Amino acid sequence: AEDFGKKEATAFVSGSGVKQPEGVMANAEILHTVNGHAANLNTDKLIELLYALPAAYRNAPGARWAMNGNTLAAVRKLKNGTTSEYIWQPALVAGQPETLLGKPVLEMVDMPDIADGAFPIIFGDFSAYRIVDRIALSVLSDPYTQARRNVTRLHAVRRTGGKVMQAARFRKLKTATS
Repeated sequence: AEDFGKKEATAFVSGSGVKQPEGVMANAEILHTVNGHAANLNTDKLIELLYALPAAYRNAPGARWAMNGNTLAAVRKLKNGTTSEYIWQPALVAGQPETLLGKPVLEMVDMPDIADGAFPIIFGDFSAYRIVDRIALSVLSDPYTQARRNVTRLHAVRRTGGKVMQAARFRKLKTATS
């Protein structure tokens, strides 16, 4: 179960769409905002990215930021340029998400780290990413291949897919100067 979960999570983020789900980061139609620096995040560019989406998508119930833990650590240190307050807001009520610029944050461990030319952050309405799952799990028992070692191999197959349905509902941040 852990192996299936890890592989599916990776594919939902960066899968090519060929014999695997199309990852949200692999979709070439999703536009991006350039950070202006290859390694340091820019608070103003995060604000630009947020408001680059039309209000209908930006304010949709499924709208949220997504990034990995390393990027989250960097974002949590960002401050507002005028008041020097952190732009990250912790959850004040149990069960409520932490927010970045007023929008919930989702940690996706398979997102890329901050690096030159990378896309470490995505913001969008994740209801526009469709996951399809075939409920059945096929398991094939192979008692012959490893019979000399008294081992029975099990081969499990699960069919799942994913695809960005509307690229206009997402926007990525590119950490680069151009």
